[in-house]
Amino acid sequence: MRRNGRSRNNRQIWTAPAETPIQDAGVIDLFAPDDETELPPPDMTESMFADVSEETALPFDTVAQAQETQTDGENADGGFTLDEALAQELLSPEEQAAERKRTKARARGLAACCLALLLIAFVAFLWFAFRVENITVEGNEQMQAEAVIEKSGVKKGVHMLALRTRAAEESLRMDPYIATAEVRRQYPNAVLISIRERKEAAVIVGMNSVAIIDGDGYVLSIGERESYAGLVKIYGAGSSG
Repeated sequence: MRRNGRSRNNRQIWTAPAETPIQDAGVIDLFAPDDETELPPPDMTESMFADVSEETALPFDTVAQAQETQTDGENADGGFTLDEALAQELLSPEEQAAERKRTKARARGLAACCLALLLIAFVAFLWFAFRVENITVEGNEQMQAEAVIEKSGVKKGVHMLALRTRAAEESLRMDPYIATAEVRRQYPNAVLISIRERKEAAVIVGMNSVAIIDGDGYVLSIGERESYAGLVKIYGAGSSG
């Protein structure tokens, strides 16, 4: 800046020269355009790109091997199956033997689980399919079917294999009106009760009691009742006879 010697109304006016280029090194030019950007020194730029290229670049052999792996046998999980590994000889003989042993063990475990499930299903089938659902009575003429079933002790829901047929027959034969009884299983879930009844034929009128007998003289009941219609009346026999 320099001072102009002219004055107006006793005032001094300072004016800048038309062009004052600054050529000294290290002096900042305040009037330089703002769109200029500073670039790092050439040596620093080269070293940065060199470090990046060394870290990210892959050798040609690695890239080729990755492409070959994707096309030759990589499974969905990014590894090799046992057969592929054996075929490409990626496992040692000891590893191959150990892997085969583990495969056989898994196969045996799976077979054991399947066998156990089949056994459970079979037992469940036997338990639910062979339970008594139908009870049929035949040969009864005087007795009601419900009474015969109750005397036998056979009940619905009992397993067929747990049914005691002989005990049911003995229980039926304890009734004097039942001459014979037979209880049979009818698989898968039915029971047939066959009986032969004794029929009332006569009544013995004694001095102290009354006895009803069948045609063979088998005593069916002892005691008085209101009606003896249709029965032969026998007099003169004592209770002991």
